Amino acid sequence: MSEYQHVEKPFLDQLTALGWEVIDQGCGGVPVDPKNSFRTSFRQWLLPKVFREAIMAINLTADGWPWLTDAQLDDLRDQLLCRPNLTLLEANEAVQQLLAIVTAERSRVHQRRQRVG
Repeated sequence: MSEYQHVEKPFLDQLTALGWEVIDQGCGGVPVDPKNSFRTSFRQWLLPKVFREAIMAINLTADGWPWLTDAQLDDLRDQLLCRPNLTLLEANEAVQQLLAIVTAERSRVHQRRQRVG
């Protein structure tokens, strides 16, 4: 309980103050229902719906249009989930490479829209 009170709860409070939606399951022991945190099990670390909404929200063109397709979102999610034999550092580097690819694609989409529009 001490770790929750002195580490987890202050961090959750800080995230709340920054505008994050926080699901606090620390009061009263170990969480038992993964559905309370948008998961099907506690082994699931990526929340598909939250991931999709967040990625779409931060990947808009300068004029506010989403540029990622459903197929691109699915591919990005699948690539993030398919890292079973990597160390944490290797997985982090792989994600950074994915983000660089996505950023390059965004630049190409923006350039095409500028030529067309």
